[in-house]
Amino acid sequence: MSGWDRISAIVLTSMIFFTVSSCGSFSSPNGVMELAYKAVVDDDLKSFVHALRDNALEKYGNEEGICTVQRRFLGMDSKLDAAKLIHIEPDECGRAKQRTYSVEVLGQKTGDPGDSYHPIVHALVLCDVDYQPVHSECHDPVREAVFCLISELDLKS
Repeated sequence: MSGWDRISAIVLTSMIFFTVSSCGSFSSPNGVMELAYKAVVDDDLKSFVHALRDNALEKYGNEEGICTVQRRFLGMDSKLDAAKLIHIEPDECGRAKQRTYSVEVLGQKTGDPGDSYHPIVHALVLCDVDYQPVHSECHDPVREAVFCLISELDLKS
């Protein structure tokens, strides 16, 4: 498949599936998944890499990696399932300093209403939590600042 054909297929497929809203951000697990998806659809390796860390960055943070992810979405209607909190790493005050979420992307073959949605991508998203002001005592009210990145990506076959 030539570069133009690949881009055309991705753009066409992106118009059919997985509507990405403008609310994608690094402050929530679903938000960072939306940003990563948009980068994959736009063939924007730089933005895709910014949404990754750890094993996901090592495995998919290059041209070959983003192409592998793009191929997983071709010919699929997909939607993002709700993130599920699976682990909290507490700080010295007992507040969450890191939250780990499991996120599934569900897909079905485009144009095949008989095909039910099933997991096509599984991700672990790590969200680091900062508390403002940093110098506060454990009992002082603080504001949370959350920054999430995709740590693991498993492309289901």
